[in-house]
Amino acid sequence: MNIILLGQITSGKGTLAQCLEEKYNFGLVSIGALLREEAKKDTPEAKVISDYQLQGKLVPEEITIKILKSHMDRNAGKNLIFDGYPRNLKQAETLDRIAKIDACLVLDVDDSIVRDRFMGRRGCVTCGHITHLKMLNGKTTCPKCGGNLEIRNDMTEEAMLGKMKSFETETKPLIAYYENKNLAYHINAGHNPEKTLEQAENVLKKIGKNGIN
Repeated sequence: MNIILLGQITSGKGTLAQCLEEKYNFGLVSIGALLREEAKKDTPEAKVISDYQLQGKLVPEEITIKILKSHMDRNAGKNLIFDGYPRNLKQAETLDRIAKIDACLVLDVDDSIVRDRFMGRRGCVTCGHITHLKMLNGKTTCPKCGGNLEIRNDMTEEAMLGKMKSFETETKPLIAYYENKNLAYHINAGHNPEKTLEQAENVLKKIGKNGIN
């Protein structure tokens, strides 16, 4: 079973993916995490990835596909959740050639909530976990592993505006693409993660996949 998560930045795609991964043993395909991991390496691709992330732009397709295919090969045979890919119609068509998509969960959230969530984000330099200042209760370390937190180069206001623009121009047509295939299921992600998970589980029960009942 292969599920795609789509939504505006900070809509909770990563949190939902983690919940489904832990509860139903899905394999997580987070292209953002894969690209950040690659960006830490001493390669020409790493420099390109860092430059594009700083500008809030999508990494070139040929680099993304190369990294994605490598990850999928290492997880052959597992049920997967795609978080952060595809980002546009071209990528969706590419993914259709290498994987069968069973459902696309669209996490809907207002722009005002997006801005509030985004500007308070912090990333762990050790494990990559993303948290929010409101969730730290005054602490300055990662709640997952205790590592130091930082404002990554893809967490600036400039990056936020770039990603919000990309959502309008790239992701919305992509949502329509999956709606036309009758694979899109809209979820209200403006509340807490528990409510988002509950709605996602209802979708999985509806399509009757992966032993969820």
